[in-house]
Amino acid sequence: MPKTQAWGRKARYGYFSGKAPQVREKNESAVFISKIALLENEFGGAKLAKIAGVDRSRISRWKRGAKADSTNQERINGLEYVVTRLRGFLAPGSEMKWLYGINAHLGNCRPIDLIERGRVAEVIAAVEQTELGSYA
Repeated sequence: MPKTQAWGRKARYGYFSGKAPQVREKNESAVFISKIALLENEFGGAKLAKIAGVDRSRISRWKRGAKADSTNQERINGLEYVVTRLRGFLAPGSEMKWLYGINAHLGNCRPIDLIERGRVAEVIAAVEQTELGSYA
């Protein structure tokens, strides 16, 4: 590998000081904004704010590029992952029914309630069980 390619790769992944970390932050911010847009389209701003446990204006700020705290970022990332995963195997429009319906894999709780409480890992496990066709 020529030296210029190795240097470019190291700089791109942030091994050297310079613009690489800033580029990475911008990319992460753009990904988070796209997740917010997807979820807001799916749930609406008020419901998304309720799920995240924040004021509705906070959702608007996040869409404009404001940084979310780690708890809310994890909650949004988890919710987006669950919705995307459900879309992979459920009929179109059924993911909302699944999220708001009672789920036996979750001790007869609604998955959306557990996501609001930050228990995303349990919901992901229930998604996997549902995808495999398992019955509780």
